[in-house]
Formats: sequence, C-alpha cells, structure tokens
Amino acid sequence: MKLSPVIVAFLLVTTLVPAGVVGATNEAPLPEAGLDQTVTRGSTVFLDATGSRDPDGRIVDYEWSVTSPTGRSVPLSDESSPRTTFEANTRGQYEVTLTVTDDDGAERTDTLYVTVERGQAPQATVDGPDTSLVGTTETFTATLDRGAAPLERIVWTVDGTTVANRSLSSETTTDSLNQTFGATGAHTISVKLVDTDGLTDTATTRHSSRPRQSPPDQPQPSVASQQSPTLDGPDLVTGGEPLRATYDLAGAPSGVVRSVQWYTEHGRIGSGGRQEIRWQPGDHRVYAVVTYTDGSSDVARFSDGSTTVVADPKPTVSVGDLTASSVLSGEAVGTDGYDNLQSVRVEVDGETLVRRPEITGRRGEWPRQTKRIQFTKSVQSFDDPLTIRITATDRRGQTTTVSKEVTPVGEPEIVESGFVNLPVDSYHERIDPERYAAKHVVKIELNGADPENVSVVQTPQKKERTIQVDRGQFDKNRYAEDGTLTVVSYWSAEKPGTYELESRTKYTSLNTPVTENLVVEPSPPEVRLTAETDGTTQSADNWGLILDASRSFDPDGTDLKYFWGEGADPIGPGNSTGELRSLRSATLVVEDGSGARATQNHSYHQFFVPPNATIEPVDDGPYTANETVTFAVSTNNYKFSKNRYETQIRAKPVDVDGEVKDWHKTTRKPTGKTAANQRQWHGIIEVPASELIAKDGAVEIYNQNNPERISVTHPLPSVTVTQNAPPVYKITGINEIKYLIRAEKQIQRTVDSPDEKLRLLTKGYNVTDSRVTDREFVLEERVKVHEAQYETETQSFRQRGYREMFLKDRSEWEKAGTRRETRTWTSTETEWRDSRTGDGDFTGNTRRKQIEPADYKRQYKYEYTDEETRTGTRTVWETRTRTVQETRTRTVERCFGFRCYTYDETYTVTDEEEYEVQTTERYTYTVTERETYWAFFSHGYSHDRTGESRLIKISPAEYTTQYQYRFEETHQEDYIVYEASRQVQVAPAQYEWRPTTTVNDELKAYQRSRQSDYRLGSQSVSKEWTLTKSLGTAKVISDSYRDEDNVIETRATVSGFKMNRQLNPETGEFTITGGEDFEIVHRESGLLSEAEIRRSYRSTTRCADENPMRRWECQ
Repeated sequence: MKLSPVIVAFLLVTTLVPAGVVGATNEAPLPEAGLDQTVTRGSTVFLDATGSRDPDGRIVDYEWSVTSPTGRSVPLSDESSPRTTFEANTRGQYEVTLTVTDDDGAERTDTLYVTVERGQAPQATVDGPDTSLVGTTETFTATLDRGAAPLERIVWTVDGTTVANRSLSSETTTDSLNQTFGATGAHTISVKLVDTDGLTDTATTRHSSRPRQSPPDQPQPSVASQQSPTLDGPDLVTGGEPLRATYDLAGAPSGVVRSVQWYTEHGRIGSGGRQEIRWQPGDHRVYAVVTYTDGSSDVARFSDGSTTVVADPKPTVSVGDLTASSVLSGEAVGTDGYDNLQSVRVEVDGETLVRRPEITGRRGEWPRQTKRIQFTKSVQSFDDPLTIRITATDRRGQTTTVSKEVTPVGEPEIVESGFVNLPVDSYHERIDPERYAAKHVVKIELNGADPENVSVVQTPQKKERTIQVDRGQFDKNRYAEDGTLTVVSYWSAEKPGTYELESRTKYTSLNTPVTENLVVEPSPPEVRLTAETDGTTQSADNWGLILDASRSFDPDGTDLKYFWGEGADPIGPGNSTGELRSLRSATLVVEDGSGARATQNHSYHQFFVPPNATIEPVDDGPYTANETVTFAVSTNNYKFSKNRYETQIRAKPVDVDGEVKDWHKTTRKPTGKTAANQRQWHGIIEVPASELIAKDGAVEIYNQNNPERISVTHPLPSVTVTQNAPPVYKITGINEIKYLIRAEKQIQRTVDSPDEKLRLLTKGYNVTDSRVTDREFVLEERVKVHEAQYETETQSFRQRGYREMFLKDRSEWEKAGTRRETRTWTSTETEWRDSRTGDGDFTGNTRRKQIEPADYKRQYKYEYTDEETRTGTRTVWETRTRTVQETRTRTVERCFGFRCYTYDETYTVTDEEEYEVQTTERYTYTVTERETYWAFFSHGYSHDRTGESRLIKISPAEYTTQYQYRFEETHQEDYIVYEASRQVQVAPAQYEWRPTTTVNDELKAYQRSRQSDYRLGSQSVSKEWTLTKSLGTAKVISDSYRDEDNVIETRATVSGFKMNRQLNPETGEFTITGGEDFEIVHRESGLLSEAEIRRSYRSTTRCADENPMRRWECQ
C-alpha cells in the first residue's frame, strides 16, 4: 500500500456554488454471490463472495440473507463474512442474497438460488424376542434414524396384516409394539418407516411361538422375574377440565432399572420414573415398560393388574335464550364429557322450577352427554330482579352451579288495531292502488320493551286470496313514539268478500291474536278503448270509427260481455270490437259476471291519436353544445265522419329535456267525394343540443283525454352536435428563460487516510470524489489435503426377488453375492387316532368320525286331476226405457223503437231415454281340482310325476371315536441368503484454499479467479478522497445552471395566439370558433428546454392534415 503524507487543502471560496458541481461519481461495487447450486436435503450449503470486487476502491462490508421455500429467514454461520454456510433442511428453492458495500458507502446486491432435493432416506431396525409361549404378550422395539427429512409415520405389520399405523414427531427415536401370539409357529414382524419426503425404509424380524410345556432345568433368573413393578397414581380422574394426573413407578428399585417408557392407547408418551398426563374425558389405558440392567423387561400396571383409567370431568352448565317479560323463560343446558349426566335442576329465587332428568341405568344406555331443559315462570313484578340458579349433577355426585340475575320487562300489548279506509275494491294491477289498498294500523303499548325486539305477526285466514301490498307509498312501516309502537301495513284481496286478518305481537312469545275484517266490495268493469282507425274511407257514406274494447277488464276477475247499441255494430270474435256508423250516435255497455255495468255513450274520439308523424330538424346543423335544436313536428292527416267531432291531441319530448314552443291544429276543406275536413297537428319542439350528445330522445303524441293509454312515440331524427375541443396555441415567442436553482456554500479537503476520512465524515463532510492510487490482489488455489473415506454397508434377503425389488429404486446399491445358511426348529404337531396307543401325549380331545354312510332311497311326487259340477249365481245388466224432461236456455232479442237488447229465456223439452239395471241369475259350472302325493311308485295309471323327488333314509350312518395326540417334530431348512452392498461415505474429501500468487492488474486477477479451483483471496487498495462540507444553501434565480439536479423550477415568458375549436364527432374534423392573443409567464417544476416548453402548448391534432388553416398547429 502506498503511503503518503496527509494532504489538507482548504477551499476558502465562500461564494454561492450550485450543489454537486464539485467531485466525480463513485463506481458501485460488483458483487459475486456465486453460481446457482443443487443439493440434497440436510446438506450444508457453502457460500463464497470473495469474487466480489470494487472498481475504484475496496469492499468493506458483506451481508448475506437467505429465504427458505416457505418464506422464512434462514440463519447463517456468519452473515457478514465473505465465506459462510447454512443448513438446507427444507425441500424447494432457497433465495440467497448478497449485499456488498464499498469504502465510499455504495451498495449493490447479487442473488443466487439453491435447489434442495430429497436427501438421505430414513433407516429403521426392529428388535424383539425370538421365541415366546403361546398367549403371552411380547414387546418389539423399532430404532428409528431420520434421514434428511423429518419422520412422518410408522406402520407395523404382523404376518402381512397391519396392526398399527401412527404418526411420529421429528424427535422420535424409538417405537414399540406389544403383540400377543395366539397360535404356535413362525411369525414375521415388519416395520415400515416413512418421512415427510415420501422416502421409506423397512425392517423385519422373525418370531416363533411355542406351546406351553413344563420347562426342564430353569436358567439363572432375570431381574424382571424378581421384581413386581406397579403404577402409583389415580385410575379415576375427576374434577374440572383440564383433567391432569401424575403417575409414578413403584416396586422397582432405581438401581436395577435402566429405563422406563410410558404408554397410553395412543402410543409412547414419555420416559422416566414419573409421568404427568392430561386426559380427555373417557376410558383410557396407561402402562409403563420397565427395562432392567440385565436387559430383561416387564410391564408395570396398577396394583390390581389393570391398565384402565377413567377420566370423568364434572358437568358444565349454561343458560341461553333467556327472556324476562311477563313470563320468564329460557333454556338450561347441562353437559357431561363422560356421558353420565344424571340431573339438571333450575331454581328461581330459591324455588325449584324444574328438575330433569332422573335417569337410571348403566352408562351408555341413555344419551346423557347433553341435556336441554326449557323452563318458564310467570312474573308478578317487573321491578324486582330474579336470581336463576342452574345445577347439574353426574352419577358420581359431581355438581356444577351457575347463577344469573335478570330484571323482567313487561309484555308488549296491542291497544288498537283495525282497517281505516274500508271498503276497498278488488286487487288488480291495472287500477289505482288507492282503490284496492286497505290501510291497517296496529298500536302497541311497549311496557318498557325495546321496540327493536318487538315484532308484529299478521296472518290472513285466506292466504291464497289475500295480498300484502308492499311497494311505493304503501310500504309497510313502523315507528315508536312515547312508549307506543305503531305498525302500518296495506292489504288487498283478489275477489269481493270479507277476509279475516289476525295480528299478534311477538316479544318473548306470540300473544293472543286480534282479528279484524277486510271488506272488499264488487268493482264495476273498467272500460279501456283504443281507436284502430280515424273512421274515414274514400266513400262518404261509409265512415265511422272502429273501436277495440278488448283491453277492458273486471277487477273482480269475472268474464265480460260487450253490448254495442244505437249507431254501433259489433265485429270480430267476442263482440269486443265495434264499428260506429257515421251518422248515428253510439253506445257501449260492458257487463261483468256479477251484473255490474259500465257505459260509454256517444263520444269516442278521446281514444284516437294519429298513428304517424313527421319530425324534421329545422336546420341541418351541425350544432354546438350550447345551441338549441329546433324540430318541426307534423302528424298525419285524419278525418272524422262529422266536422263537429273534435279531439285534443298533444305532444311532448321524452327522454330529453326539451320544450314545446308551438302546437296547433290545421283544417283543410275536403275535395272530391269526401265531406269531412282533413285535420293535422303541427308544432315546434326545442331541445338543447347538449341533451342529444348521449341521448336519443323521442316525441310522444297523445290524446289529452287519455294521456297514459292513448299515445304513440316517434324517435327524434339524428343531428350532429359538436363538442368542445382543447384550444390550439401558436407560439410566436419564448423569451426571458430563467432558472430557480439551489446553491450551496462549501469547504473542500483532500485526504488519503481512511481514518482521516472517517473523522471528517463524522464532522459533516461528504465524499465528492475519490481515486485509486495503488492496488494489490492475492489469488488462492483450492488444494485437496485428504481423500474421502468410505465403508461397505450390506443388506441381506431371504429371496432373490426381495433383493431385486430393493435394488430397483436404489441405484447406489449393487449385488454382493450369496451365502448358504441352515435353519433348524422344532414344532408341535397333532393327529387323530382310532385308539389310545402310540408315541406322543393324549391331549384329552376326542371326536366322532363316520365310517359308514347312511342308506337312502328316492321318492317321487305324483299328480292327478278330479272334476266336479257346481251351481252358482251371477249379476247381469238389463236395458229399459223411461220418459224424462230437460230444462234448456235460449237467447231472445227484443226491440223497442230504435233500441234492441237480448236476454236468456228458459223452456222445457220432453224426451225418452234408455237405462240399465242389475239383476241376478243362476248358472251351472265345472271345477277341476289338482291333487298330489309322494310315493316310490305310482298309485294309478293316469298319475304322472311332477319332476320333484326326495331321498328317504333307509338305515343310519355308522361312527367311531377318535383320539387327538400331540407330538414334537424336528425340521431343518437350507436356504440361500442374497446380499446387496453399497459404499457409504463416512468422511468427505477435505480441501483448503492456499495463497498462490499476487498481481497488481485488476483485470488479470479477475480473469484468473474465474478459472476452476481459483479464487480471489484478498485485495488491498490505496485511495485518495476529496470531501466537501456544506456551509448552507440558498435559492437563486439565474440565466444559466451547472447541474440540472439543482434546478428547482424553469420560468419563461410565452406569447402567441390561442385558437378555440369545436370537434365534429361524426367526421372527426375541427371547426375554429374564434381566437385571441396571449402572453403568460410559464412556470414548471424541474429543468425544461425551449422545445419542451413549446410542446406543452402543442395540439394533439394530426400534423399531416392538408387544411392550410391548421398546418401551423404543429409548430
């Protein structure tokens, strides 16, 4: 490192200088985290950042961070060292971030990714006794070694049958199985170990069960045979939850005990001489496996030999759905986790209100897990609080009590109820709701109750015919005032009649109903007419309106009859359409099913409206948004049969905000044969052009006498409305450009000592420039110092196929030859003998064995028929004739003067008809019966076999007695053992980084460090720094600037001509509407050039437009 005296230079100039004008830009460091890696789970990942460098200095700080595949931070061996490590214990992708900082404080990061795959599989071994007596329980223990991933579960199988499948924690190292063998012979016990990566390992042991025999000379007794361990702790756990109990091992001196393992029905739960257990309610098992110093073991149980623990918590009690008004009510809930709840008692102010149930019987015979009791009590006073006590007791006498204090509230009461606008008409959607909506008002005295908790339930007796009106001004509403709740509703019915409506209040329960009558009276028919024509034709003697009354209706829902009179004649089906004669008065009578009538006399022109109209804009446009569009409206010509007939036609704009400025009728004298005047309506409608930008609009022409029903609508023709467009600016001059800049007072010093630089930095100086004066790089080479060490691991199999299956998914294993082994064992066999002689022991069992079968002979089933003549009676039908009279109805027409009407007339007709009656007669018939029987031979020549047969025993079978003997037999088996082996690395190769050379050229050092087995070990840099200190800042307006970062604002005087425009949306063209000269002071943040200022005023109009009036817009 080149050393030089400290240079201290003062810049004594204190004039205003724009900030940042002194000094050079520092180059950020170049981090090198290394290449992406792929490792196996559980591996140590090595990280190396020594390849990082700083082009103009040295790196002073390294910072590593690692994020796991689950998003969590992973600890490293050293987060600030250039070389560090971390453990990859989770499968997936790790994100490793390196941040390096140089001696000027600049930072930069680099990221690499580490992919973690499945690693080493778990390993399991199983150990247990080789032999046992039939009926004894033996313990088999599996030793578990996790691989790269945590253990997940273990599966025990005995002779191919799964007997246990339980989850494991990551810390589990052993697991045990207690197995009782009920039959003699060889058994296979296997354990399968599975980790969270799905990797498995299987271990197997064999066990032989032998019959119970008197043993010969006994060997030296084991420690287990001399001890009698027991469990010291409660086998009944009661009280409140959680249920905890402590158990100790007793009866086994600690000096002879090697280990104690505790078990419940869920598996191993702990070790040691004492165990605390938190029990869930129910029946459980607990025992301890004691292993002694000589390797023998025993099972410790309670002193009575039991392993059962009963966990019975005391009951729990709650009270719900509690209401306190004129009646106190609620629900008491008693729950017992052990399912032995006996009774639940409810007391109010010391008085037992209810007690249930008192159940006898054994646990499990009755569902006593939860008992719910509904209770009620009349309240005498609403001022005094009541104390409720709920007590639950189980069959062990455990008791739980809860108390609650409530203050009753009075029951709300209906004080007024009824309809206020009866009678009403029948409901029909086409008449005014005011006619059929019956207003019903209920007033309720709250008696202190919260109105939000009080509801009114209203039930009509004829639900299918009664309708609650609930729309618009007839919405159901409620309001509370001065302790009274008022509920207003509206009701109607589809048919005339009287309908009952029940109203009840609901607070704690439904109260007694209050009933009122909804009275609906018959409604007259509603006449609805439309004029299909204006009544004119080319012939003067054949004029007359054609009216359609088919839209008429009866609100009561009955069918209508139409009677056209005087100068009107019915046409079409149902008489609903009539034609008026031109020179006669006309009458229409509409009659409903109840006989009510509605009459329309003489005047029918109020149902006519001209069907067609012409609408044209007065001016073709286009229009600006602030202008008004004027439309000329004219209906088509129409004529009436008499010139004195009149009808009032009106017009109005719809869907737009417009105004009718003029509306009048014109009359033109007839020409030719016709005698009627031609009539036509004309008008002027004005609509703001802005209304037509987003709306279509229309004109509705209607008959003033029936504006809601007799009308036609015609759309307004489309017009073009221009829209305001941004103005166009022609800039003629940009003058007096000035800049508001931020300037600083500074003092400057230059040093080459890092310590002096740090000292100045602490005094408020900043590094504004630096340069490297000398460099030195040390390269290191990766050298192997120790070779990797391996050991041979073998695995044995009884069958070649097992070895092949093992090798199939384990590429690191290979075949390792075979060896021959001999297995000898003794088995106990049994056989049945005809006499009690021969070798072996008589077991005491005997049986009967058949020596001669029974003798059978086959019988057959025969059938034959037998006929018999019988006499009986039966019912028949006889045709006869009689005289009958029938009453019929016919329609008769009567005329008086110029009026005719029809009515129904009844008359009688006599006729003859045939009818049938029932009689009884006697007759003779023949019955054929079928008979069957069983025999060895037929009893008659006409008797036939049915095809069925059966065996009949002639003589019984003969039996003898056999005796069961037991004897021992020795077996010997020669078999081949198939072996597989693999090389397991027990120690990896060891490498060291050793310095190899030193260079001064940075590029050569970096290129050499990228070669295999080389890296950049260390570097030293000599630097010189220029530091400045600010003595204050100020804002200055200047004609020029040195650093654009210090420009706060640009100001300029802009002058030119502003042109206002309108856009035609159909053609896309702009129209100039005027303009004016302008001169403004333009102010905008940041640094702007003259071109950028000019662009601020440029129009978005296309510059390629050939219109010479607009070419200058792009200038």
